[in-house]
Amino acid sequence: SQGDYGFEHPSGQHFGAYQFTVATWDRLATQRYTDLLGVLPSEATPADQDRMAYYLWVESGHARWPACSHVFTGDPPPVAAAASGTDQAAPPTEATSEAPDGVPADTLPAEPATLPPAAEEAQPEEAAATVADSEIPVLSPDPANQPAVPPDVAGFPTPEQWEALRFCESSGNYGAVSRDRRYYGAYQFWPDTWDSVAGRNYPRLLGILPSEATTHDQDRMAYRLWEERGDQPWPVCGRHLRTGA
Repeated sequence: SQGDYGFEHPSGQHFGAYQFTVATWDRLATQRYTDLLGVLPSEATPADQDRMAYYLWVESGHARWPACSHVFTGDPPPVAAAASGTDQAAPPTEATSEAPDGVPADTLPAEPATLPPAAEEAQPEEAAATVADSEIPVLSPDPANQPAVPPDVAGFPTPEQWEALRFCESSGNYGAVSRDRRYYGAYQFWPDTWDSVAGRNYPRLLGILPSEATTHDQDRMAYRLWEERGDQPWPVCGRHLRTGA
């Protein structure tokens, strides 16, 4: 879009600085900002377009902008790069609740009205991870094992705060398993909590042991858990996520 927040692709299918489809925009709006439902992306404020793009990236990474992914990876741009505006924020290919273009926004499913029970903690401090080296899986040098960057949105914990939380919970070890083998990964997820968050956001992660998920997926799951419940799932270490902590 050449940075034009009001850009509308000639096809009439992609809008705004990030070239959202209406279907993708409305799906994210349903989950995050219901006041943006039905707003044409190119008519939303730059701040709202930025926030929606941040959440799409947290959800799907740079895969939603295939021809412009070099901006995130540092790789050279494709030789036959798509024309301006064709590298759109397209609907996910995996099964989602997203309605196709033309379906009224009010037919989209509402976000769950209730959150998981308070008993579903990412981990109690007493079960902080201390494991033998033999129990720590070796993570391959894959892009998926690079940390996910938290969205630069007002009120969202900073990368430094997330790093402090990980160090407090597991010494920053994404393959950590607690002594009682109940809590897993850098954020010490309880598997039931993991599956609860995955079921609402990333179905492909259902049933995966948190400590065996990629660093990128563990980060994104922790971000979603924080968005739903704040620092409450980390009763002691969660202090690192608070403003001014």
